[in-house]
Amino acid sequence: MSDYSTNILEIIQNDPLVIQSGVKNKLEDLNISISQPTISRSLKKLQITRKRTKKIYQQVTKPRIINERKANEIKYRKIQISRMMFVRSFGFH
Repeated sequence: MSDYSTNILEIIQNDPLVIQSGVKNKLEDLNISISQPTISRSLKKLQITRKRTKKIYQQVTKPRIINERKANEIKYRKIQISRMMFVRSFGFH
């Protein structure tokens, strides 16, 4: 692992919600000059996603959320498939 990869990992561990430009700025504070594409490649090699989902993950495992999902599943089982429309964030299907 390169020196800057270690620094990137440390920055993200200290601030999981930091974005790539924030990583670049924090590296510059450490006198490390690195391009955004290099940061992107380093994140990929470190298997770190660009969008962190830790806070969302903690929320979706709450008992209230789990119970709501179970209730919705029971409710939606009663609807005929031919009467359903699936919507994704980028369009209708």
